[in-house]
Amino acid sequence: MSRQLLPPNRTELEAALADCVVLETDPSPIATVWDPDRCPAAWLPWLAWAMSVEGWESAVSETQQRQLIRDAVPTHRRKGTPSSIISALASIDIDARIHDERAHGGVPHAYSVDIQLHDRGLDEATRQQIESLIVDYQNARSFITELRIALTGRGNIYLGCAAYLGDELTVYPYTPTELVVTGQLNAGACIHLIDTLSIYP
Repeated sequence: MSRQLLPPNRTELEAALADCVVLETDPSPIATVWDPDRCPAAWLPWLAWAMSVEGWESAVSETQQRQLIRDAVPTHRRKGTPSSIISALASIDIDARIHDERAHGGVPHAYSVDIQLHDRGLDEATRQQIESLIVDYQNARSFITELRIALTGRGNIYLGCAAYLGDELTVYPYTPTELVVTGQLNAGACIHLIDTLSIYP
């Protein structure tokens, strides 16, 4: 409060008290504490507590913590469904697929989970994080029968090739194999006969 908010008939004591309680800090950051993207990093645990975020200990980086808080409300709406487990694991960069065992002739309410870890290893802490999130977000009647974890790595393969081609040509003098002469043949003939007659007495 400041003295400008007091009525004109304020006393000197009231004006002095108003000056003493004036906030010297900027209250504008208060508007960001409920925003997972703009909340100061030091206040993220309190925001997670207020949003009832589960699996907070599984988030090892600030990016994962903000993602967990951002997904808190949608996840609580679907909590107990397979999609909520998939979303919770995706918030810590884990790709998961859930298979209903009853669909394959198995026990009702039993399910298995396939985990794909891309370009990263698996230690004991990561395995415990995965199991903790699955248990936290599954419904009370369901239970997991198998957890399959596959490690995949990706990289670039560079291939190169070169071709060196050449032709060898030998030129010989031209030699015809056969001479063929063609032309027109005209045939003609004539006879010239002379008779000599002698008359004697």
